Amino acid sequence: IKWGTIDEYRLPCLNAININVRKMEGLPIDAKSLENIDKFQVYVTVVDINDDTLRSFDRVLYLEYLNHMSELSEKSCLKTLLKRADYLHIREAGKDVEQIVPLLDKDGFKELSSLDVTYCDYVKCIVNRQAISTLTVFPCLRSLHLSHLWKSKMICDGEALPGMFSNLKSFVLDDLAKLSYGLPLVPRNLVDISVSSC
Repeated sequence: IKWGTIDEYRLPCLNAININVRKMEGLPIDAKSLENIDKFQVYVTVVDINDDTLRSFDRVLYLEYLNHMSELSEKSCLKTLLKRADYLHIREAGKDVEQIVPLLDKDGFKELSSLDVTYCDYVKCIVNRQAISTLTVFPCLRSLHLSHLWKSKMICDGEALPGMFSNLKSFVLDDLAKLSYGLPLVPRNLVDISVSSC
């Protein structure tokens, strides 16, 4: 499929979109295509995702095999999706992806409420505190699920920022063999915590 902008397709009233592609090349290039979209479900994966729990989210982004940071710079729409997603799943990211913040969103994922990071061999930490310029990171995050991150030693590389993880209710760690530091602080709203093979 070759994408133009939504205006070129003469669909100015379109406010929801569902995209399911196997490679990044299948995504629209220009962020203008998504300016008026209120709801989206975007899956870049080789498998079919059929998860009923995702229906509770308005803006779903599932990324598998994010191999090169050039894929971000070449697609302004991907940057827009990352900033606007309320659910983000990153699976099997390549060696360019050693951290999530600020690498994937320098503004700290202001709208994200659920983050899953799984089977990413090169992710060393979720938040690189030393490289952050923003003062707000994950202000709306309610669920954090990290699994099979074999090189991750810590979740936050440095002191916690004010409000970081403050709304977190569910925290799952599974098979993080090198993890030596968990959350930089314990959120008061935490309801569910699960730790295994760490």
